[in-house]
Amino acid sequence: MVNRAAVIVGATGPEIVKLIDSINTTSQFCYQIEGFLDDNPDKWGTSFMGYPVLGSTTLLSGPYKNCWVVNNVGSATAARKGVWQKMKAAGAGHFPVLAHSGIDLRYVAVGEGTVIQEGCIIGPNVRIGAQCWISAGVFIGHDSSLADVICLSPRAFVGSRVTVCEGAYLGAGCIILPQCRVGEWSTVGAGSTVIEEVPDHSTVFGCPARVIARRPPAS
Repeated sequence: MVNRAAVIVGATGPEIVKLIDSINTTSQFCYQIEGFLDDNPDKWGTSFMGYPVLGSTTLLSGPYKNCWVVNNVGSATAARKGVWQKMKAAGAGHFPVLAHSGIDLRYVAVGEGTVIQEGCIIGPNVRIGAQCWISAGVFIGHDSSLADVICLSPRAFVGSRVTVCEGAYLGAGCIILPQCRVGEWSTVGAGSTVIEEVPDHSTVFGCPARVIARRPPAS
């Protein structure tokens, strides 16, 4: 058994601690949580899920430089990418893949820093990028491709041969039918059914999903 010191960035969602505990019960690589880092100074010196909030992400260039670093932001893809960039800028270089102990990842490629919660089913020949957040109960069909920094909310269903582009956010219980493309930095509303391509930088909603908003690319 190999112990790895780890810090969690974002004293927000408590599920990450439960996930790490599950991994530690079965994996040869165990993560010893040193505490949380958060750039909200009101949280410094407090505790979250029984672990101390140690200070800001600037500590990644100091006492926690050699720790494994977990991105705990899953509410918005732009925020998650921003935290990832901040962690790299501080010198962090170890981003673990955290997948629940019950997830079958045979014939699946997963990028660094991705989090996969309990109860997910992922088919063969699926490619998942870096720093994705995959919530509980998600289904991903065979031969689908997910780019970096994608967030899938609970019970999202991604059919086979689907392409989900960078920064996309899939709401709870949405359905992406096979062979569809979900564009860059787009949002699929909760409970929606996607039957055709979702344009880049758009929000779709409904059954079938229709574009309800567009926004310019981030500068």
